[in-house]
Amino acid sequence: MQRCERGIALIGVLIALFFLSGLVAALAAKVLLDTQLQGTFAQSITGFHAAESALNRGMGEFKQKFLDYQVPTGSDFSPRSMAWAGRDVVYQLVEKPGNPKSITIPAGQLFAGLNSLEYGYTVRAKATNQTSQDEEASVGAEFLVGNIPLFQFVAFYERDLEILPGPVMTLTGRVHTNGNLYLGSGNTLTIADDPANGITSVQVSAKGKIFRGRKDQPICQGTVIVDKLEDAVPPYGDLDPLTLPCNGSSTSEVPSNTLAQWKGSLVAGMESISVPQPGIISRPPQGTGLYWSRADLRIALVLNSPGQLPGGPLLPARIEVQDANGTQDATKTSLLWTFMSDPLVGGVYANGAPSSLTGPLNGTRPIFYTEVPVTGHQITGGSTCTCSNTSPTCNNTNPSCYPQLDTSGTGYSTTRYIGCPAGTGACNNGGQSLNANPFNRTYGSNNFVGTSGRPGMLGDLDYRRGGFYNWRERKWMYLLNVNVADLLRWNSYQPAGSKLFENADTSDGGLILYLTVVGPASGSNANNYGVRIFGSRNLWFPTNPGPGQDPTGITIVSDQAIYVQGDFNQGNNAPPPYGAAAAPASNLPKQPAAFLADTINILSNAYFNSTGCQNDCQSNKALGDASRSATTTWIHAAFLAGVDETQVGNYNGGLENYPRFHENWSGITFYYRGSFVSLGTPQHVNGRWCGTGGSLTSGCNIYNPPLRDWNYDAFFNNAANLPPLTPRFVYVQQVLFTEDFL
Repeated sequence: MQRCERGIALIGVLIALFFLSGLVAALAAKVLLDTQLQGTFAQSITGFHAAESALNRGMGEFKQKFLDYQVPTGSDFSPRSMAWAGRDVVYQLVEKPGNPKSITIPAGQLFAGLNSLEYGYTVRAKATNQTSQDEEASVGAEFLVGNIPLFQFVAFYERDLEILPGPVMTLTGRVHTNGNLYLGSGNTLTIADDPANGITSVQVSAKGKIFRGRKDQPICQGTVIVDKLEDAVPPYGDLDPLTLPCNGSSTSEVPSNTLAQWKGSLVAGMESISVPQPGIISRPPQGTGLYWSRADLRIALVLNSPGQLPGGPLLPARIEVQDANGTQDATKTSLLWTFMSDPLVGGVYANGAPSSLTGPLNGTRPIFYTEVPVTGHQITGGSTCTCSNTSPTCNNTNPSCYPQLDTSGTGYSTTRYIGCPAGTGACNNGGQSLNANPFNRTYGSNNFVGTSGRPGMLGDLDYRRGGFYNWRERKWMYLLNVNVADLLRWNSYQPAGSKLFENADTSDGGLILYLTVVGPASGSNANNYGVRIFGSRNLWFPTNPGPGQDPTGITIVSDQAIYVQGDFNQGNNAPPPYGAAAAPASNLPKQPAAFLADTINILSNAYFNSTGCQNDCQSNKALGDASRSATTTWIHAAFLAGVDETQVGNYNGGLENYPRFHENWSGITFYYRGSFVSLGTPQHVNGRWCGTGGSLTSGCNIYNPPLRDWNYDAFFNNAANLPPLTPRFVYVQQVLFTEDFL
């Protein structure tokens, strides 16, 4: 009996061991399966990330295309491959039908109301394990690439933006910076809408932080008012203003709960916007050269390259048309020289094209250059030139400062007058006869840009006019001077085959005019080169003579500093003040226009017209001299230029000093409608802002500020009115993501 019980117990143990071994085997199998599953899952996750990475790469590649002002075509849509974490990934982008679409960004989104040119694409990617050759993931996405014109903002900065005006200032429209934003005022700063003039939205945004107060020192002062995205308070039909207070007397960041009170019109910490690099305006090889390569006409002042302009003496520099390779275009240079020398008789060119200039500037040579005075040069029987960068207060119209070269082109002639032999007393004392001096002019000194009752430049073949001293740079400047209005009008009268460009050109949206100075310091960090536009109150379009009807417009570009002298692009608007009842200046319409340059400088209507002081002779005088007093001036054009960065204790002048001034504007209004865009700091003309006022012996002696009537030009709300090849920022928006489960 006991033996039987022991047998039964043994059988039970064996059965238990059998079940236990089965359980162990099952557990081992489960562990193995779990391990395999985990490995497979881990591999699939890695494959998924590899495929997703390819999607992002494809979208990024297309985004860069648009930043380079290109549109994907041809091979851009071919399959591409990449390796990622042991996976081979193939991805391909496909264009959606209907590209591009011109849209208005809907309400409720950032940049609502702006025009955008939008392109749609799909992208698919498959990831294959390099070891097992298993296809681990397949994903797809649909995305949009949007192009928003930068000139739809009253101010758009790539770096920190400071708006800290001393006097009362009102800005209308949108403000954005990819850096930090600093707001303050010596009085009251208002950023508002203007429904009556087509500005119905306000958005003040920063990628970084928004500060109430100064950047250069811890001070918060004045009143700042920004409109909310709300219209709840009468009078209805406009946005409600709200004051942004200081938090004590020191600079402080505006907290998110305060920003929320603006209902979306005051936004900090927003996603970075991809913008073009400053090199787009450079001449290769200093930059990408986008505008240089796509220009309809390139005019260059070539220094240290002696040449004879039409009929004139041998000069130290030449003016020519260049091709995209930077070499002289002989055919177009010949046409340009014809324009430069075409004489005016009674305000009409010899070929029948009337000059756009009237009054004191009538008879001005349409293209000339401003030379740096030759220090120490002495003419026969004359005085010695004493002008230098460190001693600017000289007689900068003295003919001894602007001698012509000798016939070898290696030295300066001692002859004072064109056509006069050295040592001829009649020539040296200025009492020469017409036979001795057929042009009755001196080199670049008393041949005034403006006449004010004096003889103009008609017949003068020297092509130089005095010297311009820039107090901010503390340098004499080489300037290429171009009357754009006369260039447009003269060109429109030329027969087919003899034009410099087509006035009614529509490629890139209109004309691109590139102006530059070529010399030893062209690509250096600092130089004394620039371009000056004058006499262009109205712009002449299209090809047919008479009032222009084509709104294609013009973009004027330089890799150097640009100086705009006098009214520009007034069109058939009443002269300022805005809204005053007055007859239009002409029946020419305002044109889409822009200036893109290293820096933007403004010279008033008084410049060139000061009685008894012509040819920039006022430039090196004391700021209090009557000849440096500005007069009311207005400009219709978008600006893109470099702006200094503020350092601690060294203010850059803020948005209110974006355009550089060189006159005494005290009590005088500068009227401006356009857009201020800055993509970086100046490369060439980079003197620091040092304030206003002063004299020859103390202070800056640069300028006294104008009354600023500045605003966004609602003309640009219509995409058809944007200047040619307007720079754009690019955004990518993913609207759909899919995964194929394998």
